[in-house]
Amino acid sequence: MPPHPPPCLPDERQWGNLCYPKIDALRIMKSGDNFDFMLGDVPSELLPELAKSAGDQGALVVKKNDPGFEVTIKSLPRGEATELLKRLQPDSGVKLPD
Repeated sequence: MPPHPPPCLPDERQWGNLCYPKIDALRIMKSGDNFDFMLGDVPSELLPELAKSAGDQGALVVKKNDPGFEVTIKSLPRGEATELLKRLQPDSGVKLPD
């Protein structure tokens, strides 16, 4: 389903003013004082929002992988990493690694 205004379905997440498919493939690694996020099956429509989430300090690496993209966001400081995790998994108890 293409991005649409809220309300979002249970398998979607709101980014900005639109609902996008939820990203289920998620891995977080601690890298020094920062965090790296590895995301799988990311729809192309969500790439601009993830680029914004990377901010000024993070680096976004995108690789085409049918049916979507593999996205790695590297070197996110704890504050930005916490916010990104809340957006990706708002209802889960997942925490950043220590």
